[in-house]
Amino acid sequence: MRLNEEQAERPTPAVMRSALLGTVEKMAANPAEAEQMLQQCVDYYHNQRLIQRCANELGLELARGTANATLQVYYDIQRNGGDWGYISRGWDEPGFRIGQALDVPNDKLPEFRSHSERIIQALAARGIVITIESKHEAALTQLHLTLNLPDAGFNPNTLIDSLTNLFEATQQIKETIPCD
Repeated sequence: MRLNEEQAERPTPAVMRSALLGTVEKMAANPAEAEQMLQQCVDYYHNQRLIQRCANELGLELARGTANATLQVYYDIQRNGGDWGYISRGWDEPGFRIGQALDVPNDKLPEFRSHSERIIQALAARGIVITIESKHEAALTQLHLTLNLPDAGFNPNTLIDSLTNLFEATQQIKETIPCD
């Protein structure tokens, strides 16, 4: 059997494992820390595949995927060309978070304030948390809507149900106050 050029250049699993373990041993202070770092790496790949599988099964488009020191995973979510929010997970969080950010121009804040109690109650009834962030330099206020999804039971059905819940709440807010 002949190997193609890519297969010939790719290290074997034993070589990769040895390199990975050597790197971890140099960086970790103790075996418990090494185990935690390796488990986070395993979780990273597991969660990437899980989100991709769910998105494919549901016909969702994932964009702007990233990971960094804070986030293990982040993707913007689109469906049928529309913005359906994002999914994220921090390195030490017990589950996923889906969310949506809405921009309210500061000149529309009085309108938001007049409806805020009703909006907050409606979101709470759906299990959605709202945080409000002032963006002075942009002359707007950002509403962050988030919904937590625990690891247990995370699957395409729970994801689409939660995204639909968030999407419907977002649409209700947009019908109540002008925002982007």
